[in-house]
Amino acid sequence: GAVCKSNHPCQTRGPIVIKLKNKQLEYEQKQTLQQRIERLREKLIEMATSKGFRHQETIRLSQELDKLIIEFQQKHK
Repeated sequence: GAVCKSNHPCQTRGPIVIKLKNKQLEYEQKQTLQQRIERLREKLIEMATSKGFRHQETIRLSQELDKLIIEFQQKHK
């Protein structure tokens, strides 16, 4: 096959494409983490409503949710 010159668009756009893919991946990871937080928050509300705020499972879910929120905050400052 033909070899492209160093200033040809297929050579110079490489880093831009990688940057866009990285941004897309970051966006998808952010959305996934937000979705996990939302699902866990809903489970926590259900658990607290049905078993009470002091129930061991409610506390465990709350702690798990705290970890996800901290992870989100650290990744998306």
